Amino acid sequence: MDFKSVSTIVPKSFIQKRIIGDVAIFTFENIERINVKNANRIKIKVLRSIVNPKIKNILIDLEGLEFIDTYGAQVLVTLRKFAKRKQTKFVLKNVSPEFYEIIDLLKIQNDFQII
Repeated sequence: MDFKSVSTIVPKSFIQKRIIGDVAIFTFENIERINVKNANRIKIKVLRSIVNPKIKNILIDLEGLEFIDTYGAQVLVTLRKFAKRKQTKFVLKNVSPEFYEIIDLLKIQNDFQII
């Protein structure tokens, strides 16, 4: 099998970023899951905003996502920890009931501000 010809399931622009004042807002398009296949790309894109001194607030809008695996959850925890070190507010919005279950299972519910 020629692995070079196998295309990725995740489109390159599945995470979108908008800046409004000192707020970086991240949304997802054409993707239903955050998992081991795409979580690192999300982490890199969000980290770039966390280290930007002009950004004081990060909002991750999870609307439309149907599933986040434990690896994806750990990436979000890591991002929140980096944001806290940089004194950047980190907020999750539109969290699905399934992700609440993972948060509860991993005992990380106090790690996030959820609106």
